[in-house]
Amino acid sequence: MKWLGRIREKVSNSSLTSPPPRPNRLFLDEGTTSSRVREKNESEQDFKRAWDDFRAANSDKEKEEALEKTLSLFCKIARRNSNPAELALTLVDVRVFGFVVARALVTDIERLRKASPNGQLQPNDILNFFIDGQKGESSFGANLLFALEGLVAPPLDVQPLLDAGLLSSLVLVLHRLLSSAVSASSVTAPLTTLDGSKLTDDVRDESRRAMVNSSFELSLD
Repeated sequence: MKWLGRIREKVSNSSLTSPPPRPNRLFLDEGTTSSRVREKNESEQDFKRAWDDFRAANSDKEKEEALEKTLSLFCKIARRNSNPAELALTLVDVRVFGFVVARALVTDIERLRKASPNGQLQPNDILNFFIDGQKGESSFGANLLFALEGLVAPPLDVQPLLDAGLLSSLVLVLHRLLSSAVSASSVTAPLTTLDGSKLTDDVRDESRRAMVNSSFELSLD
C-alpha cells in the first residue's frame, strides 16, 4: 500500500535527522569548576611570585612597584574568596604581610600631609587617595584599605599593624575628615533653638557642655 510506504519513509527520515544528544550537565559543571580552580591556583602563584619580588627588591622604587602588584593580586583573589583573613593565612607570613601593608598606608598618608601647603592633611586629598582609580581598577589606596579590613579580622594578630603606626595614622585621618565635616556644617547650618532663633557662641558652647555632661551621667548610670 502506498500510504504504508509513505509512513515508513517518514519514520526513516526522522530517524536520520534526529537531534544530537545533549551534553551531560555534570560534565559541564565539572569543567567549569576545574577551570575556576585552575584560575585560582594561577592567581595565587602570581601573588606569591609578586610577594617574593617585593621582598627581593633593593631600591624603594622597585619595592613600591612590586608591592602595588602584590596588593592588587591579593585583593583580586580576596574578592573572589570573600575571606581575606583566611587567604592571608594560607598564602604568606601574615604578620610580615600585615606590617608591610599597614606601613605602606602610614607612609602614603605622611606623604599626603607633607605635600599639602600648610603641612596638614587635606580632606580632598585623603578621599582622592582612597577613591581614585584608572580604567575601572581600584586605586592603591583603596586596595590598602580593603586588605587591611581583612587583616584586622579575627583570628589574626593586629599587633604588627599597630607596630607599623597604623592606629595613629588612622586617628589623624579621621580627625581631619571630621573636622572638615564639622566646619562645613557649622557654616551652612548654624545651630538654632526650638523657636528658630540662632544660638550665640556662648549659648552654643553651653549647649555642647550640657550634652557632654548628660552623656557622661548616662554612662555612669
